[in-house]
Amino acid sequence: MKKMNFKNSFFKNEKFKYSGLSTIIVVVFIVCLIGVNVLGSFLSERFTGFSIDMTYDSEYTISEKNKEYIEKIDKPVEIVVTCTEDYYLNEYISSISQTYTDSSGGKYFKQTIALLKNYQKINSNITVKFLDSSKPDFNKYADKYSDSNLSYGDIVVDYTYKTKDGKEKTNYKVVTFDDVYEIGTDSSGSSTGVISGSNLETSVTSALYYVIQKNKSKIALITGYGSADVSDYVKTLATAGYDYVEISDLNIDSIPKDATMIMLAAPTVDLSQSDIKKLDEFLLGKAGDNKFDYGTTFIYFASSVQSNLPNLDAFLEDWGIGFKQGTVFETNSNNCGESNTDIRFDLNTDDADRLDFVDELNSSYYYMADNNRPMKLLFDQKSKFNTYSILNTSDSCVIRPYNVSDNWSASDENTSVFSEVALSRYVTEDTKKNTARFSNVIAVASTDFIGSNALSVDYNANVRQLLSVINGCAGRVQETYDVETRVIDYTKFEPTDVQSNTVKIVSKYIVPIAIALLGVVLFVIRKRR
Repeated sequence: MKKMNFKNSFFKNEKFKYSGLSTIIVVVFIVCLIGVNVLGSFLSERFTGFSIDMTYDSEYTISEKNKEYIEKIDKPVEIVVTCTEDYYLNEYISSISQTYTDSSGGKYFKQTIALLKNYQKINSNITVKFLDSSKPDFNKYADKYSDSNLSYGDIVVDYTYKTKDGKEKTNYKVVTFDDVYEIGTDSSGSSTGVISGSNLETSVTSALYYVIQKNKSKIALITGYGSADVSDYVKTLATAGYDYVEISDLNIDSIPKDATMIMLAAPTVDLSQSDIKKLDEFLLGKAGDNKFDYGTTFIYFASSVQSNLPNLDAFLEDWGIGFKQGTVFETNSNNCGESNTDIRFDLNTDDADRLDFVDELNSSYYYMADNNRPMKLLFDQKSKFNTYSILNTSDSCVIRPYNVSDNWSASDENTSVFSEVALSRYVTEDTKKNTARFSNVIAVASTDFIGSNALSVDYNANVRQLLSVINGCAGRVQETYDVETRVIDYTKFEPTDVQSNTVKIVSKYIVPIAIALLGVVLFVIRKRR
């Protein structure tokens, strides 16, 4: 057999070394570059982490805190926008222009679409749909939400599932324009009609939680008995996924049958004995009554301006919560704000450790409120009752009497620790089912604790802490949501549509073609050598 001469083999050929090999390298490089472009485009469409865009800074991405919760959703949920994407971005502002002005030039609406798309990128169980009224699919959704009086541009968070008997059931929550966009106000507090921010992320994330939540909680807010107006706070609870209804009193049949919580804020008129009986039945139930699996809760806010309320105070004492007349006065100026009644509180770690749902916030947050009524726990444990003082004052506080005289001196009073947020729980155990039912009374020493300052100051932890306690009593295990207003930062670089399209065309088409041409030129030049 003739021996092969490798000296003259094709792979030893000088032409191949200087032309063919170069061509192969260029072709492989081009294929890799095109592959990276295709893969990058796919990943940027599907996953938020791969979306690289100088236009979309933090204003266009979901916050890490909410992202952690969204990633845990294990049920199929649809986010349905009741118009097309093109309509939302180009015509929606025209439809609301008679009432509102968008000073961002459409950027808030672009932000909304970007954030909505990020939900399905974070979790494949979430699907975002835009409805086209000219398509047959539109009628299916229109009939499904026919009782909600939807408007174009509304966002519906929908969880549809089958019950044990095979029937289809839908839990949904509508997020409207007012839920999404923050409207600015002038110096007098009147609305300017100018869109100044977006609450989209908070509203949609809380709606997601609401529709998949097993323990549905409805709060009945009592507006009678000369009570204080806490409607703004109840709206923040609605943002956290709670339904609410207003009732005037505790007369027979006034409490909705599906209500799991009753809220009463700083009444100035005492409850009657029949009202107290109704409240007892709501919390502890009649004999054999167990209509709510987890239990019921009474949320009570006091005020230092309240007069004597013997029936209500006696009811609270039965639950281990005692109030006195007057105002809590802080003698140490280091523990108060502008006045000695505007007091800072500390988390009572001993009692907090006994409850697994208390939110232990970092030191950048603080608790503070004015006009606090003196509150103390009367016992730690009694029969089936257990009490917890979650927030406490310092030990340098005294009681300033109601209608104090001008010559009153704090040094004449005994100093003590008072409770600001307290919880009393009555536990009914079912040994056969190995379950427990919790009846709860949450008491807060001042309506100022959830007043306008608490709702607006970012580093005030009052609202977050109280929400964690309410969630715990409702049997909810969830992250507490910061009510965050997204504001477009105009100081950052934002390329125009022409610039953005130019970058895409250059990176996806011109660069690969240029490299391919370069490869051809190199091949021809080397072939002629």
